[in-house]
Amino acid sequence: MDNCKDNKLERFLEYIGKYKKSIYCYILGSVLDCHEAEDILQETLLCLWSEFEKFQEGTNFMAWAITVARHRVLVYFNKKKRRREFICDDFIRRLGLEITENDNNYARLKALEICMTKLNDHDREMVLSRYNEKIPVKQMAASKNVTVQRIYQVIIKIQEVLLKCIQKTIAMDDAL
Repeated sequence: MDNCKDNKLERFLEYIGKYKKSIYCYILGSVLDCHEAEDILQETLLCLWSEFEKFQEGTNFMAWAITVARHRVLVYFNKKKRRREFICDDFIRRLGLEITENDNNYARLKALEICMTKLNDHDREMVLSRYNEKIPVKQMAASKNVTVQRIYQVIIKIQEVLLKCIQKTIAMDDAL
């Protein structure tokens, strides 16, 4: 019996060793706060362990873990009664940040967290409206009484600002 429990723990730790950074990057990309992301990661790992018996070997552990992490992020926002200011996967991919175990991508996601806080309120709201709330560009343009083309121009400019900020932040970190 103990051998079975040891084997279960061993398999779980193997998966966590392989995917922990990716799970953390997903959470960080969602909440944009490294301290909160670490807390949510711990909660996620506890949930994964308690539900590990339900995981079917041979299926995608990462997809299952991200589903659990997504739920923990939603619980976090509901508990905090905060506006959901997290970045959707599509926006992260547009910035060239894939959720992988690559340390460079981890550094870039941390830099994104910093850079999002440097945006002015208007630009930050544009990013969150477009990529989190998935508000169509046409609707954004109508609500601001500007052309669709203008909204696209502003979004592209914000993406460029974020990319430059990310590159600068990483370069500063590398210099240290």
